[in-house]
Amino acid sequence: MSGTRPTNRTSSNGSEQQNAVPDSAAPHQRYAPARDRNSTRKLRRRRTLICLYTFLIVEFFAFLFFSPALTVRTVELSGMSDISAFTAAELKDTQAAVQFPTRVNWLAVRTGLITARVSALPWIKSVSVSHFYPLGLRATVVMRTPDYALVTPSERYEMDSDNRAIRVLRPSSAGHQRLTQIVTAKNLAVQPGKVIKSELLSAAAQILHSSQNDRILRLTGIHVDQNDNIWLNMDKGVLIRFGNDDQIQVKLAVLKRILTSDPATVARFAEINVSSAEYPAARLRDPNSGAGVSGP
Repeated sequence: MSGTRPTNRTSSNGSEQQNAVPDSAAPHQRYAPARDRNSTRKLRRRRTLICLYTFLIVEFFAFLFFSPALTVRTVELSGMSDISAFTAAELKDTQAAVQFPTRVNWLAVRTGLITARVSALPWIKSVSVSHFYPLGLRATVVMRTPDYALVTPSERYEMDSDNRAIRVLRPSSAGHQRLTQIVTAKNLAVQPGKVIKSELLSAAAQILHSSQNDRILRLTGIHVDQNDNIWLNMDKGVLIRFGNDDQIQVKLAVLKRILTSDPATVARFAEINVSSAEYPAARLRDPNSGAGVSGP
């Protein structure tokens, strides 16, 4: 018995104790793999849903902008109730300007193209393009209204109030409005749809606009001679020498004061000179002819 070697239980128990997991750490390490698996599943599910939603959104917008079911079906042109105001060629060009190629998407259509094409037409003042249901476009135009006629040595034009040439002057015998004429002895650079840059023409148009609703200044026409002098033709054959384009309102006030001073005396005038507002003058009619002067 005394020779029997005792077993080393302490060392074996010590190694077992070293390899054993403490009771306090056991729950954390036991449930950690389950938590990681749940987080991985949630992350995969979230990524799958994001991909699915992205695909659905792309498909939705692709349907809106590329589907043949949403192509433009009709294009309406409004604001042209008075067809007689247009020539046949103008009406045809306006209708062609609002047309689109076939199979154009209703939502992706570039309305600015219609606006640019129609606005470039000289007889169109403005245009607005809008969508209407179902699958239609409406172009509403405002046409330029002739205000006076410009007569140059080479051509005659219908002009609007902004001194833009609309078209070549149409004969009043064809049922069109008779326009008061501004006649220039010199040719001007006229481009339909563009403002004519001429100070004398602007002054003549300003005088014409000031007299349109005036019961005293009844003008039948305006003439600009080779020396850039402005002449006004009154309705009773009285010729007004207006001079250059300065002091327009002052000269008009002087002219109205002369015309209203003594009607009997004014009726004897053949010409009134207000080229100098400070020193106006007048020339009597020739008693032998009994006729006034019709032009400069």
